Amino acid sequence: MLDVYEEFFNPAMAAQTLLHTAAGKRKEVLQKTMGFIIQVLNTPSLDPRHKSGVLHMVGALAEVLLQVSPLFHA
Repeated sequence: MLDVYEEFFNPAMAAQTLLHTAAGKRKEVLQKTMGFIIQVLNTPSLDPRHKSGVLHMVGALAEVLLQVSPLFHA
């Protein structure tokens, strides 16, 4: 069952919303965040929890990334 109030009390959802909003309004935030994500993913001995975290960040930014990508603009 979907709990509508879970979004208000879940710190992970709050962080995703903040990241999505900041990256959507400020392009430099998106560029720096993607640089950080790439740097973490290129780390040779990456902790699975860190990998999961940055992949969640990519998921939170998916809508913003699709809007910015020149591949999807004809």
